[in-house]
Amino acid sequence: MADASQRLTVRLTQAQRKVIAEIAPELAARLKLDDKSQRTVPFTLAELRALKEKAGRAIRQASTGVVRNSLRHVTELEANAMIRTMRPLPFVCLLLTSLPTPIQADGMRNCLAPAKGK
Repeated sequence: MADASQRLTVRLTQAQRKVIAEIAPELAARLKLDDKSQRTVPFTLAELRALKEKAGRAIRQASTGVVRNSLRHVTELEANAMIRTMRPLPFVCLLLTSLPTPIQADGMRNCLAPAKGK
């Protein structure tokens, strides 16, 4: 899990960078607002959480659908960045043939098989 000071990189479109600059002017210097292509921008977890909060509030006052959609994507940045930093869980594969059958395990009978002699 990422700590609050760890830098997480996120890819942002120009529209997303513009709405971030509007809601968080202190971050505008590193957003490369003049560049039209997608840019990867580093943020701390604390910054992403603050952006999520600010974007959530700004959605209600959004002037157009484009702005509202960009803000909605900004609210998802923290979750998406966190998912990318998670370590994948190791898969454990068990061969069914290596497991004892219910009849072999402690003398228990398979509940689906009819009891012997009945």
